[in-house]
Amino acid sequence: MVGESLKPDSANFFEARRTLTAGSHPIQLDFFQRGGGKAINPRWIPPGQREALISTEVLWPARP
Repeated sequence: MVGESLKPDSANFFEARRTLTAGSHPIQLDFFQRGGGKAINPRWIPPGQREALISTEVLWPARP
């Protein structure tokens, strides 16, 4: 686990930074929602670029 943030009934912001080598890496995001708005906005900094939302083009489901 890299970290966690849980403040019930309010928006939560959590930042974890890791430098990764080129290639595939397993990433697991577990979350809990108890009402309110619905949003998960994972962001990254692609090589040589600015911080941005992680594109679904670079994500795929884990294999069972």
